[in-house]
Amino acid sequence: MKSKNNNPSLIRIQMFNTQIRIKNMNKVYTLLCALFCLAVTFSSCTKTEELTPLPEDKMLEYKVINLTDDQVIYGAIDNQKNTITVYLPFYYGLSVIDPEIKLSNGAKLKEEILPIQVEATGTTYTVTAANGISRTYTLHIVLQSTPSLAVSWQTPLALSQSPGKAMPAILGNFAHSNAKLVKVTLINQENQKRYSMGVNSASIMTSGNDLYLLRFNGTEYIDRIPADITNGTYKVEVQSLGHTSLIAEPLTITYVQPDVYLPKSSIDLKKTDEWEIVPQSNTVFLGLQKVTATVNGKDYVLPVKSWSRTALKVGFPTDFPGGNLPAVTVRFDFEGWKSVTLSAWLNITT
Repeated sequence: MKSKNNNPSLIRIQMFNTQIRIKNMNKVYTLLCALFCLAVTFSSCTKTEELTPLPEDKMLEYKVINLTDDQVIYGAIDNQKNTITVYLPFYYGLSVIDPEIKLSNGAKLKEEILPIQVEATGTTYTVTAANGISRTYTLHIVLQSTPSLAVSWQTPLALSQSPGKAMPAILGNFAHSNAKLVKVTLINQENQKRYSMGVNSASIMTSGNDLYLLRFNGTEYIDRIPADITNGTYKVEVQSLGHTSLIAEPLTITYVQPDVYLPKSSIDLKKTDEWEIVPQSNTVFLGLQKVTATVNGKDYVLPVKSWSRTALKVGFPTDFPGGNLPAVTVRFDFEGWKSVTLSAWLNITT
C-alpha cells in the first residue's frame, strides 16, 4: 500500500501552490519597495533642508589703482590667515599705494580707505557682515626690489660742505626716478648722531650706464644740509627699495661765517612789531649776541626776542624813531665771528 504523501499528483499540486505563494510575495515586496521610494521622493520634495550660509564678512577684492595707463595691481587675499599681500615691482616707483576694496554683499569696512606708505607695517582692515560677525585682515606690502644698491658722489672732490648748503649730487643704480623713495642720512662718525636730508624738492634723472643721478634742488632749509648739524665728519647712508648702502668717501661739515639777508626795498613795520630776519643763502646764524641799528648817528640796541640758526626776531626800543628811514645801518654781532653790517630801508609807523 502506497502512502498518500507519495502521490505524484499531490506533490505537483503542492509545488504549484508554493510557486504561486512565492510570486505573490514578490509582488507584495515590489509594491512595498515602490511605495517606500515614493514616500522618500515625496518627502524630499516637500521638506526644505537648510544649507550652511556662506560667510559674509569677507573681502572679495583689494587692488592698487594709483598706477599709470589705468593699470592695477591686485592683492592676494587669504581668508584662512586673514591677510592681504600686495607685491609691488620696483619699476612702478610707488611711494604710496591707493587701494580700492570690494566686500561681501551687505558688509561694511570699519576703517576709512586711505593711501598707505609702501614702508608701512601693521595696517589692518576690519570687515563686518550685516549679521554683526566680523574679521580683521592684515596688509603685507612686499617690495620686489633690485638685487643691490651701489652709490657714490657725482663729484668726489666736493666733500666739504656747511649747514644750510646744498647736498652734493649722488650717483646710484636706483632703477627708478622717484626721489621720495630714497632716504639719505648723515651719520656723525664721532657720536653716531643721525641727520636726515629732505628730498621733497630732490629729483632723479638717468645718467647713463644704468646709473641715476640724485640731485638736491631745493632752496629752503628743509631741502638742504640740516641747519642744526654740528661740525664733524659724516658717513652718508642711502636707502632705496629696501637696500641700504654707504658712500665710500665721508662728508666733512664745517661752519662758515654767518651772513644776513636784508631786502633792498622798503621794510614796512609798526613800532610794536617784531622784525623777522633770515640768514643769507647757504649760511646759518651762529652765536648771535647783539643787533644794533644806527639812525642819524645814534645807536639803538634792538632787543632779540628769539633766534635760531635759520631766523631771528627783534623788537624796537620805545625811543626808536618813526617815519621813513631810508638809510639805517644795522650791525649783527656773532660770538667768534666777525660782525656783519648792512644797510636797511625802514618805514616805521606807530
